[in-house]
Amino acid sequence: MGLGPIEQLGALGVLAETFVLDNSVFGDHANGRLKAFVVAEEDCDLARLSSRIEQAMVIHLTDHERPKSFRFGPALPRNAMGKLEDWP
Repeated sequence: MGLGPIEQLGALGVLAETFVLDNSVFGDHANGRLKAFVVAEEDCDLARLSSRIEQAMVIHLTDHERPKSFRFGPALPRNAMGKLEDWP
């Protein structure tokens, strides 16, 4: 299976020329849209990073492929077994 546009979000750090260390995208069941969790370098300006990510997504992804919300944190949310889990 090849990488689809959503899986390509893992390259956001390269696309936006930013400091993205890791990210994950989930479907938000409340509104049927995508949401992203982004782990950035510690000293990164999150407002600037968010803007650069948005710019990169507009260029590389269609509207329905773009997450509508972003959450930033120090690490991806994982359960006790180490598997990625959804976030509020």
